[in-house]
Amino acid sequence: MTDTNNIDIKSNTANLTIKNMTFVAGTLHAPSGTANPTFEKKSDRHWVATLKCDRDGSADIARAFNDACGGYYHEYVARSWGFDSEPEKLNLCFAARIEFSYKDGNTTVNAVAPVVYLAQGHAPPFRNNWWIGSFESITNGGTPYLTAGAGDTGIILEISGGVSDFQFTWKSKSKNFLLKSWMKDIADTRSLRDMTLTGTHDTCALYGGLWAETQKRVLKAQLEAGVRFIDIRCRHIDNVFAIHHGAFYQHINFGDGVLKVCLDFLAANPTETIMMSVKQEYDPSNNTRTFEQTFKWYLDEYNCWARWWLGDTMPAMKDARGKIVLYRRFVTDTAGEVLGLKAEPYEDDKTFTISATVPIKVQDQWKVATVFARSDKWNAMKSLLDEAKKKNTNYFYVNYGSGNGAGSAPSTTANYVNPHLTDYLANNIQGRYGAVLIDFETDDLNRLIAETNF
Repeated sequence: MTDTNNIDIKSNTANLTIKNMTFVAGTLHAPSGTANPTFEKKSDRHWVATLKCDRDGSADIARAFNDACGGYYHEYVARSWGFDSEPEKLNLCFAARIEFSYKDGNTTVNAVAPVVYLAQGHAPPFRNNWWIGSFESITNGGTPYLTAGAGDTGIILEISGGVSDFQFTWKSKSKNFLLKSWMKDIADTRSLRDMTLTGTHDTCALYGGLWAETQKRVLKAQLEAGVRFIDIRCRHIDNVFAIHHGAFYQHINFGDGVLKVCLDFLAANPTETIMMSVKQEYDPSNNTRTFEQTFKWYLDEYNCWARWWLGDTMPAMKDARGKIVLYRRFVTDTAGEVLGLKAEPYEDDKTFTISATVPIKVQDQWKVATVFARSDKWNAMKSLLDEAKKKNTNYFYVNYGSGNGAGSAPSTTANYVNPHLTDYLANNIQGRYGAVLIDFETDDLNRLIAETNF
């Protein structure tokens, strides 16, 4: 006997309507012969999705759902038991696009969520229940949220329900700014020390396998998506800088692969600035000059000295626009030499301070031995976020969301930390947080980080 399986999708907020729901072709996981789901509009704030198929719990369907969503921290279900876990078996799974419409004063704006997966399982005592998940648009760091984009803005909706319905409640709407030029409206007099900078850890690490890869998008795409603090790791070899993550070459060199990309971006977006951390990575080989000499050689070769801020004081926006600000994680050839913001000596796997003209406080507790240690990583990050927001100090804060270990690869750590960061920022939408460096950045999280400046 074929069962009729319904899930109600509802808006809980007066200014939020559900304009449309559509099935994403090729995403159905259900018993053989099952027809695609149908969607019926009940009202402006209520839709019903229906799928007719048998309820035979399948580990393969659960695996497909978990793989598509990225695991529990991108999934939500109403629970009657006291632990967090992914579904082990599911009866069915399919993807939909949900288009919301919301009133912003006298203006009506449409916001489309990325692909959302809906799945049905079974929970004790003797009931069917529904899951919702999406790697791109759903985060569950305590409070589950769905993020939907609307051109240059976005909306955040809290998710509740889950046994036979999901309800979306208006949380917030982002300000109207382009990610590629979000610094345009920052006051000229504002110091970078007193801002929040969207950042990426090991910015160019796209190769090397599960334990080496930390990002999905190339540098140019990250900059256009709002990233303004980049973490560049250079192996000094044959008198050039090859970009590495540990032993893994990232198939680009510093010149055309990093420096030219940044210069071209700033030429096209002169209201912006980029803070660049430059660090010596892996083993130097076959060089006839120092790391600093090769760095300066690049500035000569690209005729770009004037397009860098190489002072040891923190610039205001008026002085930084159109320039790269050097955050120097390498030792200079001459003691006391002024060459960018001094970010050394650097301590390993700690929260620590660096005494310099601009004092820096860093959280880089990167060793995450197992998935059970991810909460320790997040707690270290949250502690520095709280301090940066609450304390009026001269510190420039640099806060890493990245972590790696034998039992928690960078992506595994990010799947925990990034949803918790989303939760934190959704409830702390304004404040000075310093540079916030994450793995596997997304437009939605970049927007949340940047918006704290407004």
